[in-house]
Amino acid sequence: MPIPDGATRVTYSIASGSVDSPLQVILPVELAGGDLEFVGEVIEEAMDLVLTRIRADRPGDNTLSTSRIYDCTVPDTTWPAE
Repeated sequence: MPIPDGATRVTYSIASGSVDSPLQVILPVELAGGDLEFVGEVIEEAMDLVLTRIRADRPGDNTLSTSRIYDCTVPDTTWPAE
């Protein structure tokens, strides 16, 4: 997924709700300057690898969940309105 316009940060999360072996991996990434498309691709590839390794280590864990959340700023939408 391309990085949305105005994105300032992306947070990837992988979690398992397993009672016997809970797991939470959180990777926050600041998106300031540079080649954001390249950075976004590299980070996503890294998290895909982490998820692949976790799935291999936890076969049958049906409680794994993943998310990717972007923090975005939208130009000309300051709050509170003056």
